[in-house]
Amino acid sequence: MKIGSSPTPGKPRPSPRPPGPRTPARPGATDAPAAEESWRPFWLYLTIGGIVLFLAAIELPYDPVVIPQPLLVSLGLLSLIVVVFLAFENFFLVQLILVCYLPFSALLPGDFGGFLKAFNLTNILTVVIVVGWLARGGFRGERIYRPTRADALLAVFCALASVSLVRGLVEAQMSAHVLDTLKRYLTPFFYFYVFANNVRTRREIQYIYAATAFICVVAAGMALKESYLDIGYFSRLDAMRVRGITMQPNDTAAFFTYYTPFVVVPFLHRPRRALTWMLPVATFACFWAMTRTFSRGGIIAFAVTLLATIALRRWRAAVAIALLLAVLLFAFPQTLPESVVGRFQGLIRSAPRGADLLDPRRLEPSAARRIRIWKRALPHMARNPLLGIGYGHFGHTMRGDAHNGFILIAAEMGFPALFIYLGVLVLLARAAWRLRARAARPILRWLGHAYLAAVVGVVVANQFGSRLNSQELSSLFWILGGLTMMADREMRRGNPEFSARGESSAPEPAPT
Repeated sequence: MKIGSSPTPGKPRPSPRPPGPRTPARPGATDAPAAEESWRPFWLYLTIGGIVLFLAAIELPYDPVVIPQPLLVSLGLLSLIVVVFLAFENFFLVQLILVCYLPFSALLPGDFGGFLKAFNLTNILTVVIVVGWLARGGFRGERIYRPTRADALLAVFCALASVSLVRGLVEAQMSAHVLDTLKRYLTPFFYFYVFANNVRTRREIQYIYAATAFICVVAAGMALKESYLDIGYFSRLDAMRVRGITMQPNDTAAFFTYYTPFVVVPFLHRPRRALTWMLPVATFACFWAMTRTFSRGGIIAFAVTLLATIALRRWRAAVAIALLLAVLLFAFPQTLPESVVGRFQGLIRSAPRGADLLDPRRLEPSAARRIRIWKRALPHMARNPLLGIGYGHFGHTMRGDAHNGFILIAAEMGFPALFIYLGVLVLLARAAWRLRARAARPILRWLGHAYLAAVVGVVVANQFGSRLNSQELSSLFWILGGLTMMADREMRRGNPEFSARGESSAPEPAPT
């Protein structure tokens, strides 16, 4: 027998650990390079907080901060050089910067004071990320495109939107400004592909999840500051509505509807950890900021989304909360805040005998106007079922906003585009459901849980308006959708980085 062929009795020999990176369990698992996690977690979380708080601090002062244009352009070029350098040294950090900036792009467009309108921060960061994406294939030999189940449907929808734009420009003689509107509408879909193909590790998903939750809480603080310090009290509720991070009250309410689940979910999964007890306070701040928009549709969508978030983890608690809210709303409405019930008072009025439920005479003027617009839109939708009346043409034809995102898609782009759009939402919801139910890693279950609730919020919020047509509102939704589809794809392929429950995987590090 060779010396050392068996361990000493009673003293097991530790297994040797080979030097270098661990060998992947299956071919193709090298798509998650360790180089992308070169920064320590503390510094990345500090970067997220620093960027978001810096962007918020620029907007918070009462008086606008005026920077001379030459200095602004110089700072912009210097920042561009730094970002380009980061794209080659730490590509994920550039993606994280874009995630933190996009929700603030309406407040801080970064167009350098009108100097070259297309030369703004969003376009600069997008171009740099695209260059870094292509460099992965050219310089590192990595795969730059890995399809997900939603890719084809989303591409077809974007193609139909482009055809609708051409139809509106040619037949309806729409002005060329709709080109910029369509670009802002389709750019978030492009981010879906970017992040689905460039985020490679579970840690990167964790950082983007943390950035989303932190942005939502900071946006709540900004809205509360605007409500209580900038606006104050007025006799009319319309004068007290905050515009918030999206510069539009209803869109800001939808923003909190979509992204508050990412604040709530960690507490629902780990309520016994001391740090997570800060999350209910943050959730209440998001709720209260949403109520300051005085958006009826936003309040309904937020309530449904929050109940869905709780029900996916603790359905009995969700039922109890729903019953309590129903009792308070119908039996004791005086106990609820004015910001919650104020806009609903007087919504339904007395109408002549024989009036049906959707008769505009039964509703207050704002709601009645929506019913009239929907009724006028039906004949136009029936005459143009395949390609619609043309992108951006609804307001000109109906002389008003559609106040329903799905009706707007069907009217402007046609019913095939609507069905494809709904199909994409179904695929996203299925992928999120699988992650929530099957993923072995906590952050992947959190992502699936929160994103499934966000899809519910999108479906409900778009019943009251087009709430996914602005870059600052919908970019995070499609970025997180790309992460969800990517994580689901890797979990189904058996990638150990995204293993499912019951599969062999490396143990989770002990919580610190």
